[in-house]
Amino acid sequence: MWQIVCATTTKPSAPALAKVITQEGEGFIHGSVIKKDANDNIFIRQEQYTTCNLEHPHFSIKASKLKIIKDNKIVTGPAYLTIEDIPTPLAIPFGFFPNKKGRSSGIVIPTYGNSPAQGYFLRDGGYYFGISDHIDLTLLGDVYTLGSYGVKAISQYATRYKFNGAVDIGYSKNVFGSRFFKDIPNAGYSSQNNFFVRWRHAQDSKARPGVSFSANVNAGSANYNSFNSQNPTLIVTNTFLSSVAYSLTRSWYSFSLNLGHNQNTNTRDISITLPEGQFNVNRFFPFKRKVQIGDKKWYENIGVSANVNFRNQLNTKDTLLRNPATYRGIQNGVQATMSASTQFKLLKYFTFSPSINMVNRTYFATVSKNFNNATQTLDVDTNFFGRI
Repeated sequence: MWQIVCATTTKPSAPALAKVITQEGEGFIHGSVIKKDANDNIFIRQEQYTTCNLEHPHFSIKASKLKIIKDNKIVTGPAYLTIEDIPTPLAIPFGFFPNKKGRSSGIVIPTYGNSPAQGYFLRDGGYYFGISDHIDLTLLGDVYTLGSYGVKAISQYATRYKFNGAVDIGYSKNVFGSRFFKDIPNAGYSSQNNFFVRWRHAQDSKARPGVSFSANVNAGSANYNSFNSQNPTLIVTNTFLSSVAYSLTRSWYSFSLNLGHNQNTNTRDISITLPEGQFNVNRFFPFKRKVQIGDKKWYENIGVSANVNFRNQLNTKDTLLRNPATYRGIQNGVQATMSASTQFKLLKYFTFSPSINMVNRTYFATVSKNFNNATQTLDVDTNFFGRI
């Protein structure tokens, strides 16, 4: 949008010079000589760029000439910063400012440096994909001169009034020492393959009334952050927690399902819940008449409720997760509870509230412990039902 602020004529035969102010994004461009070509590109001489919206701005970047390529970029010649019309020594030989509207894709410039253990590197270089207004994707890579490399995929997604989240998946091969000594024992050469997954998901509370889903996952190799992260907090963190939760609530029942994991990178202990669930039936009256005729009978006050819980738990070391035999040690069980209660008066002065509770527990494994007199040790034997 163009706005003519003032115009003066120096000679009757000379063309009129105008001071023009135009807004580009969040900034304002002031110019004295303006030209526009057939492609809507704008050329300005004696211009100044500022984010101050006053006719006479308090500060600006002044340049002798400027070109605005529509919906693409702004290019200037030599420019310098002025404050209250006083020039400062802060100057640049030329300026290049993106001016593209909407979402765009482009190259991510890597950082460079030197690692004493892994050599010279190019880190976090790749490509950004502006897929849509709801999701994007960034693919990044690391490469080191001593043979280490890594790849990462980062995506953020959001749908207004429904959900939002982010996914970060990384894999790396970290090589230490010279590969020429990899066949020589104790020569200082080592390599490790590491990965890490981060996932955050949040659902808007109004998206689906009665249904909720959330996730906060942080899981992976113990040494991934130590070798690949640039965040000091992640490097020194030795405990990672994950949780994925789903719940459904209706008028007469509710159901919830949870998965989780607790990992300690120092002790290599890992505890995984896969999964844990609960089903509840709200209190109801099975003997109550749909159409009430006459006085209420005593048995119509009998209320019944039920609850079922199940849990699967695995405690092991993270180095044993690839061993199929590890999963024979999963501990699981089911507990079902049902209760019934009522209340009635007797002889007009006494109130009775009888109730009954029933609990059933089902385990899928038994542990037998016997003392061995011959070896003076305790023998532990675990029997799994329905497992080979």
